Amino acid sequence: MNKTIFIIAFVIAAILGGGYFLIKYNPQIQSKPWIKPIAEMYGLVEEPIVPETYNAVFCIFDPSGSGKSTYSVPIITVDFIKQLISSIAEKGIGELWLTFVDRSALNNKVLHFSVPEKMKSFEAPIRNSGERKGEFDKRLAEFKADSVKNVSKLDVELQDCNASKGLFLRQCSEMIGSGYAPKKLKEDYSDVIGSLNAAIRSLATVDSDSLHFRSILLLSDGVQDIPAGDTKQKLKEIPDDVLLVTVNNSGSVNSIVAGTSVEVDNLDRGLEKIIQVHKPKNH
Repeated sequence: MNKTIFIIAFVIAAILGGGYFLIKYNPQIQSKPWIKPIAEMYGLVEEPIVPETYNAVFCIFDPSGSGKSTYSVPIITVDFIKQLISSIAEKGIGELWLTFVDRSALNNKVLHFSVPEKMKSFEAPIRNSGERKGEFDKRLAEFKADSVKNVSKLDVELQDCNASKGLFLRQCSEMIGSGYAPKKLKEDYSDVIGSLNAAIRSLATVDSDSLHFRSILLLSDGVQDIPAGDTKQKLKEIPDDVLLVTVNNSGSVNSIVAGTSVEVDNLDRGLEKIIQVHKPKNH
């Protein structure tokens, strides 16, 4: 009798154990309507790890004569650059570039800053349904040990990030101040093509996938205006997955990107357009 009970218990344990591993490591079975609630109840379904959304933004401001006199193009400040950084960080991680339009813009300095993910609070683990107390206590102890290490590591990373951000903003302030400074009439021209080609070149270094979003924010009337004797460039093809947003209060029919860019009338609308969140594949 005892032998029979032992055999029956062994068979039941084998069935349950096999079922456990069959469900836990087989997403197709987990998704079955009658299996999914049970799998979720016993913590057999593991939530997929979703990478941070990556926003790569190349910002171009136009302090040239055409932008100031012919059309009304918004003037930016360092506060706007801070807004850009915050907007990228709110949605995940990313990169930000800044350059400007002048007579020969392709050779202009390009500033760059890598935007890290925001510091996230550490949430203590919750005991799963059916989880043994000993297993939970072990997870809790590991969490506490990791938290001490992570807080220390994040503190160092935060200090480094703040130093890099401060340097970047100071460089932006210098570039913006120099760009909007008064110019001699013979130097006040607009090489918009040069700036856009620089943006395309930089964004080409960012891999494009379902979680990466690449955009160009062009604060300009988009009018190409250089002396006849200057070397003329051809605008490079803008990849289909790169969004071009032009900010110009009054619009411009003479823009070299008319019809290929999304044109908005103020900085806030431009900011809304360029920062996006892509859902991962199969979601």
